[in-house]
Amino acid sequence: HNVISKSREIFIDKNTDYGSSWRVLRIISLVDQINIKAQRIRNLQNNIAKKIDEDQIVEFYGIINYSIMALIQIEKGIVDEPDLDADEIIKLYDKNVIETFELMLNKNHDYGEAWREMEVVSLTDLIIQKRELDIVSDYIIELSNNFKNIHLSIDTYNSNVAEFALSKGFSIINDISAGRYDSNIFKVVKDYNGGYILMHMLGDPDNMQENPRYDNVVKSIKIFLKTKIQELQESGFENIIIDPGFGFGKSIDDNFKILKELESFQTLKRPIIVGLSRKSMIYKTLNIKPEESLNGTSALNILALERGANILRVHDAKEALQCINLFQKLN
Repeated sequence: HNVISKSREIFIDKNTDYGSSWRVLRIISLVDQINIKAQRIRNLQNNIAKKIDEDQIVEFYGIINYSIMALIQIEKGIVDEPDLDADEIIKLYDKNVIETFELMLNKNHDYGEAWREMEVVSLTDLIIQKRELDIVSDYIIELSNNFKNIHLSIDTYNSNVAEFALSKGFSIINDISAGRYDSNIFKVVKDYNGGYILMHMLGDPDNMQENPRYDNVVKSIKIFLKTKIQELQESGFENIIIDPGFGFGKSIDDNFKILKELESFQTLKRPIIVGLSRKSMIYKTLNIKPEESLNGTSALNILALERGANILRVHDAKEALQCINLFQKLN
């Protein structure tokens, strides 16, 4: 009851600040937030140095509240605009807490309190691993079975998902966390002699765009990537592709500065991948919708290729290939 009381208090405070803006979120987005919280708990459990003065308990409260939000979304459906006032939200919160508590009591009756013998780290790992692998395993198998002559890449920061994908024939792991969320991912990729995309991100996905600041954004990213590459090389890890992380903890001006100075990343002597497709640096600058960003994406992709990009990460593959063909003709 003390845990729920504290979780409820935090929820009410957040609701006072932000209202019911979360009502527009899809279930998968809320599950992603739960996963991110679990990943940070794992990092704290592994004694990784923290820069945010919040401990595991705060993150567990976050998991509880995101879970209740997801239950409300399942019950009420997803909306295009926030639609509930504070009183309605709290009533739904309390209702789902009571129902979940009753379910827990019934589970305890049937199974006993076997979960009480589990380590906290085990509970965290269950959240992280089960969610992602359940979602992607069938797709990994289908893609591996049907596309045998191309290199397949998967976005994941979980070592068990990476291992499953590599074991089924995938070639590249794209890890936005650079190993911060699961350092075992390096060993997995190395064991399978896979490729690894090393990306820079300031903060975590749930806070990375909260006023990101750098003294020198390009210099900061290069120092991070160089240090990480050296660490990996010392452990015998070689197949590294670097990604400056457009849009991951950067302002619009930061993104354009990175693009302007992209050629300087060649000093790291690694293939460079860029992900500019439909980014807010395009549609916010042009004051258009994300789905109207193809022309802007193509323009920036050409500039990126001219400045040393080796790989383009895109939504619109046909148009990106046309950019590459024209650029190669020019050169």
